[in-house]
Amino acid sequence: MIRLSLRAGVCHLLSNNCSPVGRAERHPQRHPCAISNNPARFLATGLLKSPATIPMPVENTIPFPNPNPRSQRSRAASLFLDGQVIEASTMLSTALLQGESADLWNDWAVVQLSVAERALRRALLLAPSHRDATANLGVLLFSVGKRAEAAVFLRQALVNSTGATHSYVDSLLALCETQPAQPSAAPPRQITEGYSFTADWFSGNISSFWKHLKALRGTACSILEIGCFEGRASTWLLQNIATSPDSRLLCLDCNDQPLLWPNITRAGGEKRTEFRRGISRETLRTLPFAAYDFIYIDGGHSTVDVLEDAILSFRLAKPRAVIALDDYLWDDPQHNQNGVPKPAIDTFLALYTSKLEVLESGYQVWLRKLTD
Repeated sequence: MIRLSLRAGVCHLLSNNCSPVGRAERHPQRHPCAISNNPARFLATGLLKSPATIPMPVENTIPFPNPNPRSQRSRAASLFLDGQVIEASTMLSTALLQGESADLWNDWAVVQLSVAERALRRALLLAPSHRDATANLGVLLFSVGKRAEAAVFLRQALVNSTGATHSYVDSLLALCETQPAQPSAAPPRQITEGYSFTADWFSGNISSFWKHLKALRGTACSILEIGCFEGRASTWLLQNIATSPDSRLLCLDCNDQPLLWPNITRAGGEKRTEFRRGISRETLRTLPFAAYDFIYIDGGHSTVDVLEDAILSFRLAKPRAVIALDDYLWDDPQHNQNGVPKPAIDTFLALYTSKLEVLESGYQVWLRKLTD
């Protein structure tokens, strides 16, 4: 990726009547947050060696200073806050030509961060799997305190990155996940008014869902649910986690569930949700690898079914994704002729112990995938 020197870039730009964002210098300086196209790696040689040394910004920590209300800075700030980013950039570039100051350079840089975010989002709209744009957007969002959204792009970048880039992205992602962006809040309750449910095996687990998934709230996350029944978990996820218009929920079940879709519609999730009927061990083999941020396994309860679902789901989860297995301690004498989930889950954990982190273990088992 080509970087530019701010001062020389602005002056050269305006003298040639170019875009206010800037034209690259012939010999751009390397920058620690830049990722190149060929090969995809960070240009800086002095990468941060420990996640602990990376500063963790909080929301809204890059403000404009309070300028004189009659100044170009004040007008540029108003344009910026109104969403007129390019106009604000142009005004600040003009002001810099008239006389530079530390405040003007600060304001110009803040605007360029917004320009860069828009540009990277546009790149991903044109090419959703663009490796460098995905990583750069994740780094940029992290740098301005949007950690939950940054984590989505960093997880995606982690799949295709190697070497120093992979290590750096992984360290940022770990910080996104271990340092919450907001103070802890009580888990949102299950909304049942207007829904059709005949049983409730979900509400008692809401605190675990909220604890491990709230970082995904409002992001373009992808969720896979194996065994959805009437949609108790599905509707809660749509109401509280998969709230972004770009989020996706795929529900799998071996039976038709006549109450599921009316409940999904009631939750406003019909455009974000897909239902597929079929045997999970067959359907899971048709899904893309490393595609899901959260996988909830609550399908068949026989030992073999649970083990197959767990192993097949592992490859479908992104690095750092969360996997939850329900009914770890279930043992119903009327329905356990083909075994119970616990031996399957224990075997799965033993086989994949170096690739998983156990987040919680009780009636449910919550895991984080560390690596393929």
